[in-house]
Amino acid sequence: MYEFDARPTFTAAEHARRRDAVERLLKDRDLDALVVYGAGGYTGPVHYLTDYTPRQPTWLVLSPDRPATLFLHFVNHVPNATAISNVDDLRCYWPSAVEAVSAELTTRGAGERKVGVVGMSAALPHGQMTGLRRSLPGCEFVDLTAELNQLRWIRSDEEIERIRQSGALIDSACADLAARLRPGLTELEAKSILHSSFVPKGGDEGIIFISSTDMNAPDRKSPWQFPGHRVIGAGHVVITEITINYHGYGGQAHRPFAVGAPPTPLYRELFDVATTCFDRILAVLREGATAEQVQDAALVVQDRDFVLFDSVLHGETGRNPELGSSGSDHTFEPWTFRAGQVMVVQPNPVTHDGRAGLQAGCAVLIEKNGATPLHGYPLQFPECG
Repeated sequence: MYEFDARPTFTAAEHARRRDAVERLLKDRDLDALVVYGAGGYTGPVHYLTDYTPRQPTWLVLSPDRPATLFLHFVNHVPNATAISNVDDLRCYWPSAVEAVSAELTTRGAGERKVGVVGMSAALPHGQMTGLRRSLPGCEFVDLTAELNQLRWIRSDEEIERIRQSGALIDSACADLAARLRPGLTELEAKSILHSSFVPKGGDEGIIFISSTDMNAPDRKSPWQFPGHRVIGAGHVVITEITINYHGYGGQAHRPFAVGAPPTPLYRELFDVATTCFDRILAVLREGATAEQVQDAALVVQDRDFVLFDSVLHGETGRNPELGSSGSDHTFEPWTFRAGQVMVVQPNPVTHDGRAGLQAGCAVLIEKNGATPLHGYPLQFPECG
């Protein structure tokens, strides 16, 4: 059982490793500075370089051999961010992020040089990026998002430990849900069970998708992003997709729960197909494995006369890559897996009429000779209540 720290920190060596890698990247691309944007609780590049998860629009400016500067949207967020982050220079960018970032780049001597720009999933606010170009007409901005992501997606041992701690939170939350689910609860009350499990341990909601349906008359095939007041009855299945972040790092687990009755024959078959698909994909994942191999392994779903609805494997933000089988509605994304990457394997077999389905899987660590689940909660279909 994990002991969850009040505020875990990375070692100085880990922070230096990341900063050195970014500075080498800037040097290789002949760039004088880097501007990184983040927002919305997204645990991406800003978090990677500062250990601070940006909730509101946030800009990071760094350059070789100089301390970084972190610009926040609200002045009252600065004290908490100062306590959390590894950055000493934190400021509110009022009244204008464009003016603040432009002035900092000019101070650093990069106002008329080449500057790398990193966004969230290659996205930046159009108005602010346009404003930066107008404010610094002599500056050449170069999109560096893909290159930085390739660096940070090879996780260090310290990062993997945080993801394992996230996995432990998710495992505990799933166990609590299985113990407390019963007929008469609503989907939102099921969600509250999960919250009551992880919040006291220091976890943050990444995603909690929940849907419920009568296994004898199903009308939902996958977890819903916005669970509601539907009452869970005896003979229902609760389908889940759960990410609980632990200080900026999150695994993911998908489990079905039968409530008040055992799974029906159809749902037992769906679960068997899902776990067989999970096992076959896990068997091919390793350093050097390809997206084509994952796609081929997922064919077991259609061979068993079901269809894949959600992607069968994905990386960060639900993409990078996002893969189905050759018979599912997913654009093929070429990918070669590398040791140190974390992927989510999540088969979601569905009947051809689209009425019944479930999801089963979890986050896994790609290693040289295989892949290892980052969760310990059993890949089972528990009967609850």
